[in-house]
Amino acid sequence: MFAKLRDKLIMKNENYLKKDDRLLPRGALLSSKQMEQIHEASVKLLITTGFQCKSDDVLEMFAEAGAKVNGKHVILTKEIIKKALDTVPSKFKIAGRDPEQILELEPGGNTYTRTVGGPDFILDHKTNCRRPVVINDTKQYIRLAQALDNIHVIKPIYANDLPMNTRDIQIFEHMLNLSNKALCIAPISKKNMEWIIELASLAVGGKEQIKKCPPVYFMTSMNSPLVYDKGQVEVLANAGKYGIPVILNNMPMTGLTGPITLAGTLTLTNAEMLAGIVISQISCSGAPIFYGGKPLVIDLRYTHCITGGAESGLLWGSITQLGQKFYNIPTDTLAMCCDSKLNDFQAGAEKIFSTWMQYLGGSNVIAGAGSMESAATASFVQLVLDNEIHGILNRAMRGIKVDFDIIAADVISKVGTGQNFLLEDHTIRHMRSEYYTPSIFSQDPRQHWQANGSKDIVTVAKEKVEMLLAASFKPMDTDLAKELKNVTQKAVEDIA
Repeated sequence: MFAKLRDKLIMKNENYLKKDDRLLPRGALLSSKQMEQIHEASVKLLITTGFQCKSDDVLEMFAEAGAKVNGKHVILTKEIIKKALDTVPSKFKIAGRDPEQILELEPGGNTYTRTVGGPDFILDHKTNCRRPVVINDTKQYIRLAQALDNIHVIKPIYANDLPMNTRDIQIFEHMLNLSNKALCIAPISKKNMEWIIELASLAVGGKEQIKKCPPVYFMTSMNSPLVYDKGQVEVLANAGKYGIPVILNNMPMTGLTGPITLAGTLTLTNAEMLAGIVISQISCSGAPIFYGGKPLVIDLRYTHCITGGAESGLLWGSITQLGQKFYNIPTDTLAMCCDSKLNDFQAGAEKIFSTWMQYLGGSNVIAGAGSMESAATASFVQLVLDNEIHGILNRAMRGIKVDFDIIAADVISKVGTGQNFLLEDHTIRHMRSEYYTPSIFSQDPRQHWQANGSKDIVTVAKEKVEMLLAASFKPMDTDLAKELKNVTQKAVEDIA
């Protein structure tokens, strides 16, 4: 009996990763051979199966570039794909309305963060109830992101009380008014994109200035599997003419709009992004592109999206590796997501897992801050908490610096045995720069925490939200704000 019980216990405890079972190379999610396999399979899809394109203008470009066009269907050649990969830039810059807020983007370079964009719902921090986003939420979300030190790019949540066909333009006006950080938005059509560019041009001093260092980048999506709608493909084809980067943001769903296997969905995602790179480059050679597919895992029990599991982190980390290591293109990739409906432990644990993988992979922009419930809901409280997580992970990625001064051998020798380092000049010089001090996480002794009300972290984050939103905010120049409003009104009338 004891032997049987022992055997059961041994079997139960074999849930560790054996050396011989390890499929992932240490320090990478995909081997060089695996990346090559995914690339070759993706190219084969584009030169055999092809894809649909619903814009006559873009179809004409494909035909002129030597692609086979049959109605709305496009078949590429290896030569067209190779030429596009040769001309897509490996580095570029974006900036905010404030020209000093420059973000330099290149593989192996800096890592920045951005908010989640797009949720139609918000978890109201005052009522703890989920409700549709309205325009006041959108404006407060922008202001809050502007105030958080570890958020570098703002993408908005979309107000449901604005017209669907113009809300991207109307919201962009508020983004320019309320923030001087770099911005990201998803225009719904070429015409809307042109109005957004008109607003950006006013804010930074002309279209030539946009070309030098754009204050915004766009997001476009392919409808998986393998369909480019007219509005999205025309934004992608025309943004490069203004020097504005575009994220290729296609989102195949495992088992629904993509294969059930992770490698299969990764291959489809990559093929769709290669198609997007070709579109951008045949329209405007050298147009800046973010490699930024965001494949989604589907729970087939409920056919809904889950973002907090290990598989999501693996997919998004692999996207970063393909973009950074294989194609040498800047990346904007998803992380900082969770399936939790509350600002709780589950939310924090899921977010840290996927985000840490992106920091290790070196993504240029890590998206998702402020998201909850599989990125279907935004939360002001979660945005403040995510800002803290980014601060901690940023510090971790800086590692331990080692040089003659930092290693402090002479200081150790001076202090000697049995003494302390508290009053040493070396301690005073480095005590702030060496360590990250959280803005809301409590590291105080218990008696201090109790004296401050024994508050849990969600309560502290809610107070931080209220404090930041109540703080005075310096808006842009009044005359410029009026000009932006006039342009927005013209755009609404034109599109309506």
